[in-house]
Amino acid sequence: MTNAEATIRPFAPDDWSALCALYEPAAQYELALSGTDPRAFRPLAEEENPNEFQRLNTAMVACVDDRVVGFVASRDRGEWRGSGYLSCSALIQLSIDVVLAID
Repeated sequence: MTNAEATIRPFAPDDWSALCALYEPAAQYELALSGTDPRAFRPLAEEENPNEFQRLNTAMVACVDDRVVGFVASRDRGEWRGSGYLSCSALIQLSIDVVLAID
């Protein structure tokens, strides 16, 4: 039996590459659900730089052991539209990982 520890903690600069990797499948999923042309997708690394991302957003990461498996980030733009990121597919994967880790 494997015990995996799941935690949620504030974003740290070292998490940037994991966030970029998690963002793409979540954004592609969101585009598909909304019927938006997938060519509209831009990688997170092209939309943001890590320092600006940290300065502008309140961001949390979900980790299993020490591996970042999901994140949520938001910024105050005065309204809800266009105000955040959520890696839904990664959070679903977190749930699956945790369940699979419990034999």
